[in-house]
Amino acid sequence: MTALPCVGRSALYDLALFEEDADPRQRQQAVHRAAALCAGCPAPCPEKVTADSGPRELVLLEPDWMPPAREGQPEPKPTPRRKWSADRRKAAAMTVGRDYVPTDRRADAWARAAAEHAAAGMPLAQIAERLCVTEQTAADLITHAQQQREAS
Repeated sequence: MTALPCVGRSALYDLALFEEDADPRQRQQAVHRAAALCAGCPAPCPEKVTADSGPRELVLLEPDWMPPAREGQPEPKPTPRRKWSADRRKAAAMTVGRDYVPTDRRADAWARAAAEHAAAGMPLAQIAERLCVTEQTAADLITHAQQQREAS
């Protein structure tokens, strides 16, 4: 699907098409820019802006208006957002051998966990996903674990 040039530029088109009270110089610049964008647009559009486009009448919709595709259909039910506590439970489930790891030992514990996963043949992307870190961080943790092993 091709992105339309008008998408995300509602302020420009509002100024070009509907702001009669705006500064004439700013409005003319907006019309010129909108006309340039519309000239390269592949979609047919009743609101195409040309260099000589003037302000258009703003037609407000009725309060109970619904788009044609939704007429006669009930309002969609909002999807419930995932609770923040679910993320905490997921993080709590990722233990590294004990329930509590002191702050000064956490990097070593995470590095050991990453090294254990790597030794089990788990790919780096999966290790990163399991530990909720980036692949670069997972690689750094594995390197840290190897350095710790060599030092001891």
